[in-house]
Amino acid sequence: MKRRKMNHDREARRDNRRKSTSIVVEVDAEESVHVIEMEGKSPAKLLSSVDPVLPRILRTTEKDKKPHDVWSHTRMIVLFACAAEAITTCFTPEWVHEPTGINVSATLLNVLGPFMEGVAQHLQETTAHPEWKRACYYFRSVFLGVFTSYCYMVDHAGDLVGKNPFIGPLYIISSLCYACVAFRMGQTFMRLFLANIFQPDKRLPSSIVGWGLTAFILVVLVVAIAGPPGFVRDPNDAQFLGPIAVNDGLELILGMAMSITATWLASFVSVGNYDGSIDWGTWRCNLASVILTVLAYGVHYILPGVAHNVAVKKFVSSFCGSLSGFSATIAATMVLADQGKRPVAMANLGLNIVTALAFVPYLRA
Repeated sequence: MKRRKMNHDREARRDNRRKSTSIVVEVDAEESVHVIEMEGKSPAKLLSSVDPVLPRILRTTEKDKKPHDVWSHTRMIVLFACAAEAITTCFTPEWVHEPTGINVSATLLNVLGPFMEGVAQHLQETTAHPEWKRACYYFRSVFLGVFTSYCYMVDHAGDLVGKNPFIGPLYIISSLCYACVAFRMGQTFMRLFLANIFQPDKRLPSSIVGWGLTAFILVVLVVAIAGPPGFVRDPNDAQFLGPIAVNDGLELILGMAMSITATWLASFVSVGNYDGSIDWGTWRCNLASVILTVLAYGVHYILPGVAHNVAVKKFVSSFCGSLSGFSATIAATMVLADQGKRPVAMANLGLNIVTALAFVPYLRA
């Protein structure tokens, strides 16, 4: 991708917010080069001359450049989504706090995700390298969109309410508050890391991101397909796709496909200009993910035979989880606070808390 000239202060203000997985190809008035920008879950300002219904990458008039831009965009979505799905599915241990029933490992993902959001946000804001900015865009909007899950937080709170009516609401409020703290810690960590230890954007080529993700995904897929059972899930927990028994490899590929699809869909659901205001785009993603989770669980009452259908389970865990924007919600809230708009930041966080609490009764175990 060709480099672009930019006003760093203006871009830094725009880059504070989370960009989506939808990209636009523009022509610079000075150099006539291609510029790739992303927006969606906490999008940047929309161009007034474009129709937001379709991804703007597909509306470019530069037909000779379109195949390359579409391929580059698709490749980054696939790599980051598949890597996040592989990590959460194959490498996340199952730790449960027995007295309360809280799934500690899954909860930590929703804390670690905002920490990494803060790390990537600071690097994206400070680096002068367009390719590293681009990598940060995709890491935040795709990888962390899959890695964290707003709808899981609500779903798990419903499970906890069955044990104690107060634990569920407290779980939601504390998860979002701890995530805000983690985001700030991530920013601080990256600032100290860049100043005192290492500057990856100046010492490493940006291509290392793509090649590293590719190698990681290929190794995981080979182990899942050809390795012994149990790499993806407990081998004693049989899963079926209709009458077909599903092995580890097929289950992982199905989860990756659903995460990719949900990530792409999120760029449509979250489209809008919300700079300096409540992030309604990310909220719509969160709302849609919870509604779909409730509907997916309702299928069990209508069709009891799908209780062990892996497609339904993956729809809830991978598709709905990737459609939601947990870390994007935290990023939007903290950026508003950084801009001195604390009442708006509190309103943004409160909106997502109230939405989560409203759906807890429908997901009660």
